[in-house]
Amino acid sequence: MKAEFYDHFHITTLGMEANENQDKAVKEIFNKFEEEIFQAEIGMFAKAMTSDDLKEFCHNIQSFDKKLASYNCPNQRNFKALYYYKTTELLEQTHFLQQTDSYASLKQLLLRTFPFQNIEVFLDAIYQDHTINEKGFWGKQTFLPAEENKDKEKKKKECWIELPDWVDFIFINSSEFKRKILNCCFSLACRIRVEDSLTILHTDLKPVRYYELRILSILRNRKCNCEDFFHFLQQLDYKDVNEKMEIDVGILEALTIFRQRVQDPMKIDRLIQTHRLVKSLWHNGSKFLNAYTLHNHEHAINLIKNVVRMVNNIDFLNIKSTDYFLLFQACYLHDISMVIHPNIASFNESNPDSEVLISQWMDEMLKIENDVTRTFKEDHFSLAEIFQLRKKIGRLQVEAFQKVFNFFENKVRSTHPQDSAKYIRSWQKGILSHLSEVEADTIAKVSESHGWDSIHVYSLKSEAKEELVSIKYMMILIRMADLLDLANDRIDYYLLKQNRSQMSLLSRFHWISHLISDGYKLDVEFNPIKGVPLDEHPIEENIYVDIFLNTEIMAAMAVNEEPCLNIRATKGLCNSSSNPLKKEGTQQECIQYELFKDNRRCNSDLVRIDGTGKKCPFLCIWIQKKHEWLFAELAELKYYLNSVNSNLIKSDIKVRFFYSNLQPFDSEFYDDIRSYLQKS
Repeated sequence: MKAEFYDHFHITTLGMEANENQDKAVKEIFNKFEEEIFQAEIGMFAKAMTSDDLKEFCHNIQSFDKKLASYNCPNQRNFKALYYYKTTELLEQTHFLQQTDSYASLKQLLLRTFPFQNIEVFLDAIYQDHTINEKGFWGKQTFLPAEENKDKEKKKKECWIELPDWVDFIFINSSEFKRKILNCCFSLACRIRVEDSLTILHTDLKPVRYYELRILSILRNRKCNCEDFFHFLQQLDYKDVNEKMEIDVGILEALTIFRQRVQDPMKIDRLIQTHRLVKSLWHNGSKFLNAYTLHNHEHAINLIKNVVRMVNNIDFLNIKSTDYFLLFQACYLHDISMVIHPNIASFNESNPDSEVLISQWMDEMLKIENDVTRTFKEDHFSLAEIFQLRKKIGRLQVEAFQKVFNFFENKVRSTHPQDSAKYIRSWQKGILSHLSEVEADTIAKVSESHGWDSIHVYSLKSEAKEELVSIKYMMILIRMADLLDLANDRIDYYLLKQNRSQMSLLSRFHWISHLISDGYKLDVEFNPIKGVPLDEHPIEENIYVDIFLNTEIMAAMAVNEEPCLNIRATKGLCNSSSNPLKKEGTQQECIQYELFKDNRRCNSDLVRIDGTGKKCPFLCIWIQKKHEWLFAELAELKYYLNSVNSNLIKSDIKVRFFYSNLQPFDSEFYDDIRSYLQKS
């Protein structure tokens, strides 16, 4: 191809012909010549060449450009100012012309001159030379002329960053170019691929530390301000044990969302600090109360993804970048009290539940006292009776321990929204000092709201779209995101099998309910209604929350209570375009729930009444009990959307549970769920 290119433009033969042939050749060149194509072809050939071939190629193009410029020109010309002469000169210096990698030439320059291959050595040099401010750092960078001279050698010894003098103009006028230089320097020092991607991984596969992630997440953000970065660098103590913690891969997934939604690099850095805090607190799990499903940083990232999914599908719940920052902080911190060991002494505080347990224990103690008195009479001393008494006392102690343990488990579970809000506010002066007082208070309110009754959220008066901070929308979104984190990645099957017998019935119910859930998707359909006036909702918005179950237990179970409130279940075949287990267009069995809030009772065809009483499908009873909070929340959301939407749209929300026997269901799990449903 290169030979054809040379022949096509007479690259190597121009000037060697007789005058008549030379005139003809020049005319032919300009008839064929198109500037953009010619330059693109030069770049294409250059990319595939070795250094020696490139040098020869550039020399040929420069000779060609000289000959064209000299054609019919008797005056002496400055050939170095010719366009293709300058282009190939640059190409020869940097081995770069038109590359998709915007860092290619900069990286090649710095690889030859940048002296640091270790980030800690680089940071030490910055701190020791007092170059932490922007002016000081750029004092270690210079522009070197192409020609060798004494000044050039002197500058080389004093500087860390050497750039050719032809980039001086860009450097002075482009803060983006400065950001790229900084990103390149710190990426090379960290031994991380130089790019703007947030796939921040060491080329030698060693773990990335948090201080490295924080530095590069700022520098790889196009909104990075160099002055803010150097201020950040002044505050960074990379030797701190927290900064040296290894990152988890989950934070990289979250970073992509942060850059899209929060955007501000310094706010993203504060989210990274919160992620690190939550991860470190949950690092070994909850030490005392270990029967909860996941409430750690993985749960937080799932909530963050759920928030984005909700906003993408429900246009009305549109929030601003500041809202995203506060809401994502709340996603991390809303369950934080569940990792803190409860105060055991609080059992003696005035509490009805603990008072009942204390009274029961006092009653047992009186009985034990009588047994001890009888067993240890002087005239009636039996080792067999003493042995039986010891076994009875041991059994009572185990029962007492289990009751106290369940007391704290239920107490922490029921009060954790309020307790988490208290921790967020109290930690603002300490481990959450990267948040302002106003931010911490707002995050605490949003976090606490995930435990409120739905009516207390939806009845709030708010002009969310006009307010600087949309607290009501944030509350709605965190509640929905939390309820929809229902998949089996929040529990571990083998841990459930091993610890099941030691779990409370409530914990078993939650774990097994997560086990059968493979996740959810949102489907939204808009259907125009013919003949309806524009002010009477001529467009139907149907929002489907599709939940996928890997078990199918449709056997009837006796129910000794009134039909369910505010839902109506129907069984049938449905097509979900979002079902990951089926091809698009295929239908699958599902139970669909319509949602209301006017206290109507379920009149579903699934309810059977015979001589023995009322019966419902086991799976339907289970779904209703596990997801009653989700149903109530979606019903409130449905009526809220209809109260605030324009007259064009009427919204409806339905929940569809697609079920199939994809996974075997252990018989003891069935017994646990049945026992819980019968007792509740």
